[in-house]
Amino acid sequence: MSATSRQAWLGAAAVLLLGLLAYLPALNNPFIADDYAFLSLSARLQADWSALGDFPLGGRRLLAHLFFFLCYSLFGLNPAPYYAANLLLHLANAGLVFLLARELTGEGRVGLVAALFFVAYERHQEPLFWISAHHELLLSLGVLAGAFFFVRFRRTGAWGYYGLALAAFAVAGFSKESFVVLAPLLVLLDWALEGWRGRRGWLVHVPFWLVSGSYLLLMRVGPWAREFYRADYAITPHFFEVYLLSLHRLLLLVWPFLLLAGLAYRWVPGRGRFREVLRERAGLVLLGWLLITMGPYSLVLYVDYLSSRHTYLPSVGTAGLVALLFVRGWERGGRGTLRVAAGVLLGLCLAGNVVHLWRKDAAYLARAAPTEELIAVLNREAASLPASRRLILYDFPYPQVIARGAAQFFTPVDPKRLLVRRAGDGKRVPPGSYWLRWNPQTKALEPSSPPQ
Repeated sequence: MSATSRQAWLGAAAVLLLGLLAYLPALNNPFIADDYAFLSLSARLQADWSALGDFPLGGRRLLAHLFFFLCYSLFGLNPAPYYAANLLLHLANAGLVFLLARELTGEGRVGLVAALFFVAYERHQEPLFWISAHHELLLSLGVLAGAFFFVRFRRTGAWGYYGLALAAFAVAGFSKESFVVLAPLLVLLDWALEGWRGRRGWLVHVPFWLVSGSYLLLMRVGPWAREFYRADYAITPHFFEVYLLSLHRLLLLVWPFLLLAGLAYRWVPGRGRFREVLRERAGLVLLGWLLITMGPYSLVLYVDYLSSRHTYLPSVGTAGLVALLFVRGWERGGRGTLRVAAGVLLGLCLAGNVVHLWRKDAAYLARAAPTEELIAVLNREAASLPASRRLILYDFPYPQVIARGAAQFFTPVDPKRLLVRRAGDGKRVPPGSYWLRWNPQTKALEPSSPPQ
């Protein structure tokens, strides 16, 4: 085996092992929140394929729904393989981050550092700790693969790569609505590569823009229009608040590496100036990736900043910028103290992210606590609960469909007996119902009388 091949295998093993280490705590977690609703829908889908239309957003997230259904068909009610499947998608995305960063810079070292940072970055942890967020993983798989294959098409002129880029575009398109970011990303990549010459060079972009534009139009005014898009998505002053705060959060770990590279160019003799690093097209593309992919998520009106799952695709830009600045600082640092400092900084950064992820697992166990408590109570009290009475879950933190899903698969209680009610919701309660009230202090369901 050549030295180059050995380095490639060692790099791939490092990314794999770091990813497994970072998300090992997730593998023994239970189902959480919406997972129970998807289990119920998957069970219905096994009997009747028309139930696919009852999944959230139906065919628009077709691939994401089929992926969950495939996991259900293979793994049943064991959550560990579901988490493992999400982790495999994450590792595949880390591999694509490596390929894309290497393609942009021509340097395998940049690609490796980008993949290492991406695979352990804590900011986008939710799709790995919550099974139902797998659509972000599939979306990113399609966008990353589409970008990589398009770059290969421009570099080689082989139309097979263009066909693969279109296929990846379809994967992203049937995973989540945010796939529309791929069209402007490809223009950005073309600018960086100077891949087109004259008007004909733009023709290859037409399918991406035509599909994306038509999709957005149908979301707003066509048969796909939903009140959600009109009520919860908008360009308001709130958009800019969310965008800028989220950008700040995603750049927090970029600044130390920017400082490191700046110090290396200032203190270590040699040709070249730091401004040349800042002007590198690869760096500008990675920054553009971050700015573009944040856009759709910042339109959501009910968040103060992007949630963890919504930073998954934008963090590709963060990982690439960290890698590029690290490598430039490392190269300029020679054999001196700055090179050692660069290695220590990267090591501390990766270790800190892994430690944060291990601690973050407790937050997801807390999110699972209400349904875990419901399952325990129903199993413990099933024999004594009046068989003919409705069970009212008062102030239960999750919707009724989630409570019923938990009861359906993990208890002997008929899920149709469960009703979730909250103070002031005005919904009718059958007389003679048995009441259980969620106590947020004790994290327990306690017998209760109807509220006055």
